[in-house]
Amino acid sequence: MDNVPANSPDRDRDFRSVLSASCGIAVMGIIAAVASLKINGTQGFHFDWDWTTPIWMLLGVLFNWRLWIQVWKVSDNPTREGKVRLGLYLGFFVLAGVFAFLYPLRFIAANKLADISFGLVMAVFFLGGLGTMMVFVARAFNKADEIEIARTHQEE
Repeated sequence: MDNVPANSPDRDRDFRSVLSASCGIAVMGIIAAVASLKINGTQGFHFDWDWTTPIWMLLGVLFNWRLWIQVWKVSDNPTREGKVRLGLYLGFFVLAGVFAFLYPLRFIAANKLADISFGLVMAVFFLGGLGTMMVFVARAFNKADEIEIARTHQEE
């Protein structure tokens, strides 16, 4: 076992560093994959790294770094301005993710587009329903926790 207490600022700093770095590596890999995705008539999809790929990777790492700085700021001091800024970062992140997912669709043959579009619409409904369910379950757990905390304080 380590000798760092559970409530130590060092443990929190280490957690934040590991989380930020691992997400940075993941973002860098995703951006590298999208940036180097190419298609031509004979080979179909292939990955072709060029001089722009490392630039896109660097931009992804910088965005990730700024995102986590904002997350930690809001976590430590949840101001309205900080929450709005975090919402903008996350909105951009979501849009970038949607773009990375939808970008390869431009390479699909026109006769297959209807079937794939139907599948995407179904996926949006399914994932939207799943996300909605997760929000309601999380709210229910938070409400149950608030009730339990209030009950515990009344007994003391």
